[in-house]
Amino acid sequence: MRILLLTGLAPLLDNRIAGAAVVDRLRHYRNFCEVRAVSPVNIVSSDILGRFSQRFSRYPPKKLLIEDDLEIDYPRYFLVPRDKPIERIVRTISMRLRPDVIITHWGPTGWGACSAATKMGVPHVQFFHGSDIHDLRFKNHRSHEKTKSLIQASDICFFVSEGLKKLSESKYGTARNSFVSPNGINTEIFRVLPEQRQKEPGVTIGYIGRFEPIKGVDNLPGVFDRIRKARNDIPIKFVLVGEGSLRKSVERQLQSSGISHVSIGFVDQKRLAEVMNDLDVLLVPSRNEGWGSVILESIACGTPVVATKVGGTPEAIGNSYNGILVEPGNSFLDRFAQAAIELLENPREPEILAQYASQFSWANIVGREMRIMKETLAID
Repeated sequence: MRILLLTGLAPLLDNRIAGAAVVDRLRHYRNFCEVRAVSPVNIVSSDILGRFSQRFSRYPPKKLLIEDDLEIDYPRYFLVPRDKPIERIVRTISMRLRPDVIITHWGPTGWGACSAATKMGVPHVQFFHGSDIHDLRFKNHRSHEKTKSLIQASDICFFVSEGLKKLSESKYGTARNSFVSPNGINTEIFRVLPEQRQKEPGVTIGYIGRFEPIKGVDNLPGVFDRIRKARNDIPIKFVLVGEGSLRKSVERQLQSSGISHVSIGFVDQKRLAEVMNDLDVLLVPSRNEGWGSVILESIACGTPVVATKVGGTPEAIGNSYNGILVEPGNSFLDRFAQAAIELLENPREPEILAQYASQFSWANIVGREMRIMKETLAID
């Protein structure tokens, strides 16, 4: 079987772990079939504006080698909207590759890819990760209608959580064939590291992710402050990992409140696993979350999680031993901080947490996806 995979989620020059869920899928697809990966890039933002602004110089050259036998193409296109140029990219590559199926990750990339697949008579499979369903940027009428058409025209739609699937059905109607397939974890990297968990006196609490409004990071200073005051009897280290538009604002608030913290930018997965092993509790205060890969990665490293009860977070946490879910609403900061304190006072066994997370290995996730595609599309 030959697969053409298009994605709007892919590694960037300043963030090589961007699109990690897609890259990990690619690694395992190779065990089943031939696959070509493509991430179309608007030439205006990547090449022209990139000469004048560091913000737009983050896109890789036209080809990026991920590892020895895994690469992603970054073909440029010029026109906006993206539908027609992406459709042309798909048709051009398909003339050489002759794919048996076209897979797209991230909704807006699928608008043009699905159209091309339909015209060529090739099955189209669409993956939705969260922001492409609930993000405010896509709530105008035109985007709504395009996403609705994409869902109804695709031969298979995969959603990273049951919560995201239900939200999609309420907004766009029922897909022809819809399945839930969460993002997996690399269990060779995200695992309990005994030497890393031998800690100094005190506790470490952290946030790992994008510093954007949807992630609820503006709540972190208030939560940190409440934890610090409630447990002033023990040394507490607060750790922030990631980048985004609100990072400097969050850091300023912490500094003005006199809250000492360690701030780290984007790191590779190996370093991320080390940080997770160093934490006693991970905080995920998201306002919405399609799935929450960071939750499972943390659990795999033996660290419990406090998360807002939204989207796919209940499915990722799984049970009350792995972490605590906090309902959004009144007194959220107080309740979120108290949940973190409860986990500090009732520590979990790392190996028990890791055992739960092991079922979400990429081998299991991709193996199931391949079975679904072959059976549903009748492809050998």
